[in-house]
Amino acid sequence: MGGVRMRSERVVSFIANLMPSYQCCLVNDVPSAQSLDDGTLIIPVLDEQSGAAGDAWVSVRWQGDPARQTEVQADSVAAIAVVRHMRLHFAGQPLERMAREMEALAQHYEFKTGGSLYLPYERAPVGVLPVVRTAVSRLGESAVIEILKKAAGI
Repeated sequence: MGGVRMRSERVVSFIANLMPSYQCCLVNDVPSAQSLDDGTLIIPVLDEQSGAAGDAWVSVRWQGDPARQTEVQADSVAAIAVVRHMRLHFAGQPLERMAREMEALAQHYEFKTGGSLYLPYERAPVGVLPVVRTAVSRLGESAVIEILKKAAGI
């Protein structure tokens, strides 16, 4: 492997840095992530065939129990870890704020690991309609209608 970390290692490192939800720990001398919520261990699968850029897999020991271990795609586990972490940090705050921060964290994840996360939120809509909805909520319907009439030359 010679200094180049495999993608599974990069994913586990990313998860381990989601503090205070996770911490880094060693499992058989392999840097791993441990959930501080329930003790679940996430261990990179060091498979030479998947290479540094291929599909990344991790071994998950549910509640740290080696008897309850399974291998899953690293991006799937990371998505769950990110959502749990964001819920902890943004409890009681507007969902829109959490969604913006989650999108930023997903971009950071992609940069750090080369993977992508499935995130269970509606991405910000694009186009004129969202702008009009925001304007109506802030200014009122009649004010927005007048502005639109002026803009259209009516």
